[in-house]
Amino acid sequence: MDILFAPAVPACAYRQEESLFKPKLSHSKSYEWFNSPLFKIRYEKALFVVLRTTDKIFFIIDNKNIYYNMIETKGRVCHTPCYELKGLHSRLAQFLVRIKKPRYLYSGVKGLSYVDNARVHSVYYETFKTDISEFYSATTQAIVFKFFRNKMQCSHKVANILAELCTLEGKLPTGSQLSMILAFWANSDMFEQLNQLAQEHHLVMTVYVDDITFSGAKIPAGFRQQVAQIMSEHGHAMNKKKTRLYQANSHKEITGLIINRVGDSPIPPNRFYLKLHNKLAEFNQIYAEIKNGKSKMEEDTLRQLTNHLIGLLNHASQFDKKYKMVKKHIQKQHDDLIQCLQKQGEEKRGFCIEFTPVAP
Repeated sequence: MDILFAPAVPACAYRQEESLFKPKLSHSKSYEWFNSPLFKIRYEKALFVVLRTTDKIFFIIDNKNIYYNMIETKGRVCHTPCYELKGLHSRLAQFLVRIKKPRYLYSGVKGLSYVDNARVHSVYYETFKTDISEFYSATTQAIVFKFFRNKMQCSHKVANILAELCTLEGKLPTGSQLSMILAFWANSDMFEQLNQLAQEHHLVMTVYVDDITFSGAKIPAGFRQQVAQIMSEHGHAMNKKKTRLYQANSHKEITGLIINRVGDSPIPPNRFYLKLHNKLAEFNQIYAEIKNGKSKMEEDTLRQLTNHLIGLLNHASQFDKKYKMVKKHIQKQHDDLIQCLQKQGEEKRGFCIEFTPVAP
């Protein structure tokens, strides 16, 4: 993985800023969209008050590249806002996440998860699922502007400032906590149209970020084309590789979980458990090698490996409680290995004894 820091943003300063400011989204107060603090902002000064900022916002907009940290992995670039821009994105996300959401949305909703999203479709015979291709990239600055101008009824100037502030290179950045909720609201007209189509055919629809799933007694002929047409009208396209129709009595895969038969609870696929047990075997081998002094590893590398394994175990424990005990055991072994590596480092450095010459 190559880490590329934007110009004029020292890495050490960015890490310091990250540690000082890690906001969490609050869902404690919800309201209708027309009661949002972002509704009908007409003037720049009013926007500054709402966002708790100053006219420095224009400098940020004109120099957005230095306010993003870029991480490239597996050929994809993730842009994460930093410094003042991160705070502005966080505040905007706080406002948007509190707007009352439709019942079909399962992502970014307190108390709901991808498991709940899959469970909805376990009681229906036929299912059609699709994925919005390049959802964040396809949610352009023009779409974001239209949301703030038409839905939130901000002035043209304020809507333009907000659209500039929320996007990078004319689209939503993939690493901002604002992007997921804004992508939904900016495309809410499309989702409403799709839900209306589902109701017309007596289907249930759920949305999880860019995954859209429809289920019912029967998926009608031509339904796929109707969904594709609505998406196209709003500037989006289906991801053909992730679009599939599941017939009655066939196993379904929805938001990464498998439903074997109608009425069954969703469970992780076999490939997930294979990956988990391979990672457990890898960790056990590393543990034995470090304890026997046959392997040396950087503490950060060990932490990354352990964190990845803990994430897999957290996922597995939602379906089988025994993995909670495995997780505790791995955490204990991890702490043991960190102490072992620190001790090895001390032994390698040795002790430096300074001799002070004695005057004759």
